[in-house]
Parts: sequence; structure tokens; C-alpha cells
Amino acid sequence: MNDQQRHMWTQGRVAWPDVDLPLEALAEQHASGAKEAFAADLYLAAACGRGVPEALAHFRAAYEPALRRAVGRQLPEAQVDDALQLVLTKLLVGREGRPPAIRTFGGRSRLATWLKVVARRTASNYLRDQHPEREVALEEAAALADYAARDAALGPLKKSYREAFRTAFAAAIADLPPKSRNLLRYECVDKLSRRQVASIYGVTEVTVSRWRAAMRVELRTLTRRHFVRDLELGDDEFDSAVGLIASQLEVSLSRLLRETDDD
Repeated sequence: MNDQQRHMWTQGRVAWPDVDLPLEALAEQHASGAKEAFAADLYLAAACGRGVPEALAHFRAAYEPALRRAVGRQLPEAQVDDALQLVLTKLLVGREGRPPAIRTFGGRSRLATWLKVVARRTASNYLRDQHPEREVALEEAAALADYAARDAALGPLKKSYREAFRTAFAAAIADLPPKSRNLLRYECVDKLSRRQVASIYGVTEVTVSRWRAAMRVELRTLTRRHFVRDLELGDDEFDSAVGLIASQLEVSLSRLLRETDDD
């Protein structure tokens, strides 16, 4: 044990007088480059990692609300409780035979900052596990197509045109490359925000926005192509139909692919 470790242990005892931690335990967790400004954080973390009840109580009171907020920024509300429990288990109990992750906090930074990084990483992994990359299933494609065909924007169209649109839209989804189909599912089926999709792919929200825009253009182009190809109309009726669907098709697709990015 060196002088810095002893000094940080003393500061920690002052900050948390009801938390009993042997000097050896802090020295064991003390990392090279630890800063005395974070002595209280290191003392509490070391005590939590060893299951000291008073330390765990202080930890939950001081940090659990911030951990919930960090998790909530990346996950739908319905998944926050489960993911937060996963974060706390990883930090304070350990998972899959590993010791509590809080034992790896060495005092080089503020504990609050370190915890947010752990929470965000764990939430991203949780989200990826809950929404694995898979293509839009056939029944999902059909459901999306039915939804689009029922859109009020297509009201002026003949019933036969609406059916042709439904068929064309389902065929367009099938023609999308796998990544575009995944983006479509995340947006229209899973209702994930830009931030949540960015967490799954490990990219920025700007990149996700660019991908989504390209997917929409691709889907509209393919839908128009299939719609025109599949309609069996005479020349006059064809010209009339094209004029009628041009704006309505755009409105219906735009509604279906409406932004879910409310963060």
C-alpha cells in the first residue's frame, strides 16, 4: 500500500462514515492513475463490490435515478425496468460467473460518469438482444401493405387500384435488401427511435437518418414500379390511373413511414 491509497481511504471514511471498508480492499481496487478527487467514489465502489449493506444503500439512493435516466434514453419505457435491473445486477452482483462490474472502477474518473457509460453500454446490448437483426417477416410485410392500402389518402382510388397498391407494396418490401428491410421493421413494426436504432448498429443518429431516407426512396421507387407493372389497364385508363395515384401514393407511403423519432 502506498501513501495515496492510505490518503484516499481516509478521505473515503470521512465521506462515508457508516461504511466499513478495510484499507486492503481499497488498495486492491485502486488503479494506477487514480485521482484523490475521486477518493469518496472509489471508497464507495470498493465497498459496494464487496457487498457492504450500508454502501449498497448509499449507492442506490445516490445513483439509481441517474442510471434509470441513462437507460431510459435508449430504450422504450416498457423495457426500462428490466434493463435497469440488468444494469444493477451487472454492477453489484455480477453475471455469468463474473464478479460485480463495480470492482473494475479504479478511481480515475467520477463514479457517476463511469456508471453512465456502463448503463448505456448495457442498455445497447439489451436493445440489440431484444431486437435482433431479422428481415420483415412475410406476415409483417402483408400487414404493412394492408395498413397502407387502407390509408384514407387512397380513398379516391378505385378498389382495384387499392388492391394493386397493396400487392405492389408487399412486393416492394420483398425486393428491399436485408438492411433496408430491417430498418423498415425497426421503424414501422418495432417503433424504434433514431437513437435506439443507432445503439443497435453502433452508429450515429445522423447515419440512421441517412439510412432511413435512402430506404424510403428505395421503397417508394419499388412500389411505383410494381404498381405500374401489375396494373392491366388500357391506354386511356392507364394515363388516368397514373395521374390519380401519383400524389395519393406519396401521401400514403409518407404516413406509413412517418417519423417515430420523438426523442
